Amino acid sequence: MTRRALVFIIFASAPAAAGEKGGLAGGIDRFREGNYAGAVQALEPWRTSHPDDADVKLLLGISYYHLGQKSRARDLLAEAAGGSEEETANAARAFLGLIAAEGGDLDRAANLLRAAASASSPELAQIGQALLAEHVPGRLHILAMAGSGYDSNVARLPASLLRMPATSAGDGNASVQVALTARPWRRFGLTLEETAVYRQQLRLTAFDWFGNMAGAGYSVDFGQTRAMLGYGFEVMTLGESLYALGHAAQAGLMHGFGATGARAGIQYELRDRSYRLSDYSTYSGITHQGAAALGWRSPDGVFDLSARGFLGQELTRAPELRDLWWGGQFALRLGLVDGLDVRGSGTALWKSFDEGGRADRLLIGDASISYQLASHWAVMASTTAMRNFSTNLDFAYKKITASLDVRVDWTGY
Repeated sequence: MTRRALVFIIFASAPAAAGEKGGLAGGIDRFREGNYAGAVQALEPWRTSHPDDADVKLLLGISYYHLGQKSRARDLLAEAAGGSEEETANAARAFLGLIAAEGGDLDRAANLLRAAASASSPELAQIGQALLAEHVPGRLHILAMAGSGYDSNVARLPASLLRMPATSAGDGNASVQVALTARPWRRFGLTLEETAVYRQQLRLTAFDWFGNMAGAGYSVDFGQTRAMLGYGFEVMTLGESLYALGHAAQAGLMHGFGATGARAGIQYELRDRSYRLSDYSTYSGITHQGAAALGWRSPDGVFDLSARGFLGQELTRAPELRDLWWGGQFALRLGLVDGLDVRGSGTALWKSFDEGGRADRLLIGDASISYQLASHWAVMASTTAMRNFSTNLDFAYKKITASLDVRVDWTGY
């Protein structure tokens, strides 16, 4: 749902007189072709002789917007938004909202895009909602998920592999997740974040797991470059015991390349985690991770591709578990049908350990598909496959997980 989709809907409802008036028809043809300078040249004479034609003011306002003449566009769109035709007015409000967001007036952008999102036209309302989510940060975002799944190798926890070496035991589970993000000041990029996850095993209850992360983030834009900082404190339990405490700090930069849809970024994370159970305590220590990323999103939002390279170091308490690792990831998101979202990724990591000559190669594949049932409800199926190859057979393993969840997602502006 992008500007291009909005322009398509506006064109589909273009004035009926277009087929009868050569100047107007020519202007609309040029608008359809993306020749906005030609559209302005053809439509301005028509507007002069028909000063009450809100549809033409809308088309001219959009044309001036694409030509970078935002002040002129704002005046014409404001006139179109004041007209009696609801669809024309709401489409004009959508573009006025974009201009306000790009100018940093996020409160005005929120009001205008909310109005567009409440349009009686389902297509226009959906696009208005998508533009609101893309361009205006919400003051409060709530995500809740609940479902059930299966884990083929429950004992192989993501970061600690000492328990039950060279064995596997599968089990079903039920899980629930709640995440809250608050942004107290829309103009100031501070966010407060809280995420809690609980997983209940059906049989292997010693591996019931709870995790809670509380933290804060800050982002600021410099033109098309966004700088980000974050901090989080985590608490985890395993079974009925305290499993780990930790701190994590992140810093990153992301740069967008305008209308091309391309982006590039870098990120660094420092994590300090202390495992409290004796079977896992040797994994306590500091982890450094750096990443560089490239991505591209199609203008219509249907395709989103990304590639990332990683370099990291684990400085664990036990010297034999300290390692240097590197790798990469490719990810794809498809939105071919409204309400349907398909995602997949592949990751490969190589680990070289400081002692004992141990070397690991970890391969991970992820896939998910979600379908929007209603405005805030979705159902999601996901799966992950992991395969670790190691020169120490105690650390070679396979792990496959699958889950089916219901998701509730709400943003307050």
